[in-house]
Amino acid sequence: MEDYKFHSDDIIATLEKLLGQFRDEKTSIDAAEVKSVQEFTLFMQIKKDLLKKLNHELAVAKKGQSRNNSIH
Repeated sequence: MEDYKFHSDDIIATLEKLLGQFRDEKTSIDAAEVKSVQEFTLFMQIKKDLLKKLNHELAVAKKGQSRNNSIH
């Protein structure tokens, strides 16, 4: 019975060590995921703003072109 208890302590210690390593790695991966999501969100916002600006410029250009065509 004592041999079983002794081995159990080693197994539990190993599992606790692995759990600590797992938690550390999970924390690191979660932080990287948060950063990645933030970067993606910022990238998408920049692209949406650019698209909005370009669509506005296109509308202004079309309006100016239609004015020029109606004058002639």
